[in-house]
Amino acid sequence: MVFVYLKLELALNALTRHLSAPAGPDPVDGSRPAIAPCTRIGDIVLTSGQTAHLDGANVANGQVPVDVDLLTARSAAWQCARNAIAALATAIELDDVVEVVRMTVFIASHKDFTEQHIVADAATAYLQYVFGTEIGIHTRSAIGVAALPTGSTVEVEVAVRVRPGS
Repeated sequence: MVFVYLKLELALNALTRHLSAPAGPDPVDGSRPAIAPCTRIGDIVLTSGQTAHLDGANVANGQVPVDVDLLTARSAAWQCARNAIAALATAIELDDVVEVVRMTVFIASHKDFTEQHIVADAATAYLQYVFGTEIGIHTRSAIGVAALPTGSTVEVEVAVRVRPGS
């Protein structure tokens, strides 16, 4: 009975907040809401999108191949994968990873560029280097987009499965 009451109270609180929310967001003032680097759902851990930041700057900015050549875009994808692993390490022991389940790679691309998969291969190679081929093999999408946050050329999301109870 207590559980039902608490669940009802949470639902009413959420509904009250929903109904009293402002009609629109605050003006952009430089502040942003907090987001988690990753989240865990059971034995699956999902990262937020990781751009190609290194030492406070992007490894590459702009679209492939207009602003960024293929080799530099691959370096950016490698760095995104490094950043995804660093995000995972904030929440789990990397030794507890038993499977890289999925990776999505977004590549800022010119409309005629069709080699997104070659850029994404660098991020795949990094995960397989870190975890080995058996654990590191995964499903993947490589998606061309017009632009990415902060002007980054690449953004990566990763999902891993961890040892139960870890």
